[in-house]
Amino acid sequence: MLSNAYSEDTILTFRLVHPDQDRLSQRSPEVKIDKNQYELFLKDNENFWIDKKVELDIKDIKSIVIKIWTRSASGREEYLPITLEQIDRTPELRSPSMNAFTASLFFTKQGAKKIQNVTEKNINRRLAVILNKRLLIAPRILDKISGDEIAIAGLSYEDIKSLTGAINHSASRAMMTRHGMECNDLSFHADSFAPCELIV
Repeated sequence: MLSNAYSEDTILTFRLVHPDQDRLSQRSPEVKIDKNQYELFLKDNENFWIDKKVELDIKDIKSIVIKIWTRSASGREEYLPITLEQIDRTPELRSPSMNAFTASLFFTKQGAKKIQNVTEKNINRRLAVILNKRLLIAPRILDKISGDEIAIAGLSYEDIKSLTGAINHSASRAMMTRHGMECNDLSFHADSFAPCELIV
């Protein structure tokens, strides 16, 4: 049962990294930082100055599918869908050092337009994905993303729990708002309430 899985600190945002990130990471003195516009994140011992302006957030995600790289019954190595319940039954998958999960995030129609727009206008910049005030990844934009799905690899069990909780909460709030219902202190079973195609 997911109970109060979402809190104000459970936030997923997509934000642009400073355009001079490469020079900033080399501590170039001629690059000035506007600390009213950018905030500092640390990832793998590297500083990232990330714009405070949110390009996309949790409301732009409609669903998530969790996958793990594993050997299938046929002996092939491949990404296979996995549920939180399956992970919970396998202690070694919950280890803090286990970063074997991939989250396929599916955008809403509005979210797909936003990701297309931001990636088309910012080729060669980095786009940061931030979860719970922690930088997950900041890949360089090489081309416009024109689909409605992205995959984030190398996630831990805690990352997956936070993502699914936040997406479930956001989707349920949107659904209840459309139906004129209040939703405070939500508590629901993941298998009985599916506002989106969510494997939990």
